[in-house]
Amino acid sequence: MNKSANSLFYADAQSGALTSVGDFFAMAASAGHCTPICKPASTLQAFSCLVHSMVADVPITLIDGDLSQSEVSGLIGDNSVPARSPRADFCAAMRAYCDGNLINFIPRKKWRLRLFTSGTTGRPKSVEHSFETLFGGLRVSPKHAPDVWAYAFNPTHFAGVCAFAQALFNSNIIVDVFSAEREKIARAFEKFSITHISATPTFYRMLCLGKKFTAPTLRSITSGGETFDESTMNKLSALFPNAKVKNIYASTECGQALCSDGAVFSIDAARTRINGGELLLKAGNPPVWVSTGDLVEIVGENPTRIKFIGRKGEMINVGGYKINPAEVEEALRGIEHVLDARAFPIKNSVAGNIVGAEVVVDSEMSERQIRAALTQKLQSFKIPRVIKFVDSIQKTRTGKVKRWAIIL
Repeated sequence: MNKSANSLFYADAQSGALTSVGDFFAMAASAGHCTPICKPASTLQAFSCLVHSMVADVPITLIDGDLSQSEVSGLIGDNSVPARSPRADFCAAMRAYCDGNLINFIPRKKWRLRLFTSGTTGRPKSVEHSFETLFGGLRVSPKHAPDVWAYAFNPTHFAGVCAFAQALFNSNIIVDVFSAEREKIARAFEKFSITHISATPTFYRMLCLGKKFTAPTLRSITSGGETFDESTMNKLSALFPNAKVKNIYASTECGQALCSDGAVFSIDAARTRINGGELLLKAGNPPVWVSTGDLVEIVGENPTRIKFIGRKGEMINVGGYKINPAEVEEALRGIEHVLDARAFPIKNSVAGNIVGAEVVVDSEMSERQIRAALTQKLQSFKIPRVIKFVDSIQKTRTGKVKRWAIIL
């Protein structure tokens, strides 16, 4: 394994700050005051609180660091007084990490992790996981010891916790690129010889913008959290030809459910069901059917194969017509010189809503030119009536495309 207290544990691509294995476990040992509630001020603090709770075998609740006190009270109430954790041997935990055996060192008896859904289709919901339900699908083996992970998720959400655990239990270097500028991300790929990355399609579209860079050491690209459009897949394959691209479908409530090397997934009838175009998943103990809020299209039978088309709560109602913003965005990105796009509803007194869009372009273009190109791709009621040119597409705290309705 060749890991020691002086080995690199974490690198921040934006600031350039480096944290050694010894410094990280010292931080984790002193993080007792952060449990059972952790509202981290940084990604590294979220990691240290997680490791403290696992080694000390105590439950923990992770909350977004940018939430206000009133928002926190609305989620967990006012009973958030920190409780000192029982003593635990963090020196022994560090040795287990250096030996590649931390996953077997974790007690797992009392540890539980409470997370909150992103709330994109309503109020965030509380979901509790055990070690087994959260990390049962991790790939931990000596062959993964040389991996170097680019970390591109919010650390207080399901995908972020799983990505961290995959790197942690294989004793991998973690390079935080979630909030870094594109140029610094490109330098980090080269400097740290990054081999693996997991992120949202929104993050990958940002990587594909601007001057092309190479990352010959990158072997694995995993996407999740949003519909992974084929144009983004193709751009990633061209940018990183040595990497295998995988598409993961997972949720905070149900964990990882589906995996594919493209946009089409084969589903297991014992665990999945489609009702009115919406994907349902069986989860929990005892198991129940959980509405995912994700709309799918059946594209094949025996086995049933599906393609995700968008979120149920994000459909735009224009005069009774339901418009999928992801479809509009993919059509926009297919126009020459349009690098990225975001579609959203605009409140309208006549039609209820009209479609609006923001676009990132690499050449001088007009709204008229874009609409003319879209007439070959979309029905007239799906074409944005308002188009705004921007430098970048705004993201949510989980790294997805940010959508909201505005009133004209």
